[in-house]
Amino acid sequence: MRRCPQCQNACLFDKLEAREKDEDRARELCVQLDGINGDADAAVRETARDMIIELEQLNKGLFIDGLRQFISYKKNELGLQEPVDDNSRTF
Repeated sequence: MRRCPQCQNACLFDKLEAREKDEDRARELCVQLDGINGDADAAVRETARDMIIELEQLNKGLFIDGLRQFISYKKNELGLQEPVDDNSRTF
């Protein structure tokens, strides 16, 4: 149980509200990232990398496949994709 910061009454954490907040933040980051392309300067690309990291963290709780695909697309477009090491694959 959590306590209300104003009245200190016990209250339940509203997961739906938290999810909506995460979805809004993810949407905001996607709009910003969509405006950044592969020929951006290094500072902008670093900012984009930080936004992608935040999106990846948000999507760990949201599980949105389209968001995962968008992240992968933007990493590739911005040249942020880590190279695949064939020796590290496990089956």
